[in-house]
Amino acid sequence: MPTMEPMPKPGVVEDEMCVPWDLPDMRGATVSAIRLGVPSKARGEYEKACGAFKRKKLTEAEQHVRGAIDKYSNYQAAWVMLGQVLQDEQKMNEAHDACSQALSVDPTYLPPYLCLAGLLERENQWADLLTLSDRFLGMNTVGDRYAHYYRAIAHFHLYNLPEAQKSASQAIALDPQHHQPGLYFLLAQIYGEQGDVADASAQIRQFLKFTDHRQDKDAAKKYLAELQAQQKAK
Repeated sequence: MPTMEPMPKPGVVEDEMCVPWDLPDMRGATVSAIRLGVPSKARGEYEKACGAFKRKKLTEAEQHVRGAIDKYSNYQAAWVMLGQVLQDEQKMNEAHDACSQALSVDPTYLPPYLCLAGLLERENQWADLLTLSDRFLGMNTVGDRYAHYYRAIAHFHLYNLPEAQKSASQAIALDPQHHQPGLYFLLAQIYGEQGDVADASAQIRQFLKFTDHRQDKDAAKKYLAELQAQQKAK
């Protein structure tokens, strides 16, 4: 299913320029003394890591982001980026450790929760994902949107379909600008699993209206066609 999509260029503070999430409200969030205290040399290494990560040069990105952490051990954004790099390198245990380290520095910082949630989703750890989502639900509006999304994913795979439907609907309500059209596809699949083809079709139409990804559009159309075929075969 389509994943939560990042904005092309998130309008957030510098430290979040490389995270793969849409965090439009981070600029207005309280900036901790820990984040303000990042030395210039550590930030320079982080920026080099960011550039390498965007170019998919993972070995280079890991080298520079570790350099940033060596220069400032409480560099949360660097720990989060390290988690993302390690995940792409298929070093899942190390990625968990990096994301958890960022969380231990400041439990009010949203990106480490999203870092861990992405790992748990990738590993199909649905019960753990549900537990983690509950931890950052209520932190802020952006966090709530992601928390409800991950709760919906977890409930869907645990086959708690009414709860999945509720969570997906809550996530959509927190996304009035339609930054995350994948939510509509997720809700369509939830309706589809419940045999509600009409509502599934309505959500697919919303998804097709707001997504720009051709591959995802094709997948949604294929899913809807299969759902309609199954209904006719009954």
